[in-house]
Amino acid sequence: MPANIIDEYSLRLNEENGKIHTLQRMENLCKAVKGKRLTYKQLTN
Repeated sequence: MPANIIDEYSLRLNEENGKIHTLQRMENLCKAVKGKRLTYKQLTN
């Protein structure tokens, strides 16, 4: 399985199997990535 699919499933499980509204999930994601960077090099390694 590709890593992005596994990450999506783990996010859903961590968010209690979809009991949290999508907008709340997006807010949680935004809080988690605040102040972090993802570079092209990190994506291609």
